[in-house]
Amino acid sequence: MTFDIDMLEIPVSDMNRAVRFFRSFLECDLKVQEGENGEVRATCASDRGVLWSLVQRDQFLPSRDGLMATLKFDRSREATVQVVEGGGGCILTFDHSAPEDVIVQDSEGNRFRVLAAQGI
Repeated sequence: MTFDIDMLEIPVSDMNRAVRFFRSFLECDLKVQEGENGEVRATCASDRGVLWSLVQRDQFLPSRDGLMATLKFDRSREATVQVVEGGGGCILTFDHSAPEDVIVQDSEGNRFRVLAAQGI
């Protein structure tokens, strides 16, 4: 069985803060929209066609204990610095001699693995 990730939804508690953080971190032009029942969504498509959204709504809370996505960057060290400068944090470096593989936390408390990728 093969599959692709079609969409990733990232829960946020403060949409303005999260949009500032992710615009800086992922260098993506997020489009903010208000939906039904007070939902607010900021959406962007990656270069590879994966749609991802920041979502603010009741019963959908950020957590460092939930699902963790791995993001591959051509310049992973710079991505980690952008996380910290944007209001997030570095939680864990797997190998201090090779900081290309780290767990970071976004401005909302969600975790991501930042990994160096060759050839992207």
